[in-house]
Amino acid sequence: MLPITNKTYPIINTFKFKNLKSFETNDGIAYSCELMYDNHKIADVRNDGDGGMTFITYAQGGEDIINSINLPQYYTEDLEFDIDNEYVISDLIELAIMLKGATRNQNKAIIFTDGEVINKIKLGYTFDEFKKVGKFDMILNKVKELEDEHYFVLNTNLN
Repeated sequence: MLPITNKTYPIINTFKFKNLKSFETNDGIAYSCELMYDNHKIADVRNDGDGGMTFITYAQGGEDIINSINLPQYYTEDLEFDIDNEYVISDLIELAIMLKGATRNQNKAIIFTDGEVINKIKLGYTFDEFKKVGKFDMILNKVKELEDEHYFVLNTNLN
């Protein structure tokens, strides 16, 4: 899977997934969406969640755009096959689904990753409650500690 790091996250974040619908199956995740990059449509994408291939219908110029981004350079795992666009696009969508689920309640948790696994430190109070009592620096200190340990923090609400 495409690792989530400080180098890849900004790139991953430039992709948008219009009308993303997904659900778990016995053999994986079924999904469908329009894949967008920087306001340009890349493709219509569908996976039936049966362990089979991802179906990609490229928009005009979409394949050229995805090739120009060169996401395979960020993969570090030793795979026994070439990383092609189907694999990259499937990864991007599965990451979007995973990130959406993981960051859903980010106001009561610090969400972080080592690149592969998403972890949470659940808090008893919301970030706003920590701010009200002047203790938000505790959250920021923990975030700094995680980053010093080379974790990537996924919260978008730390301002």
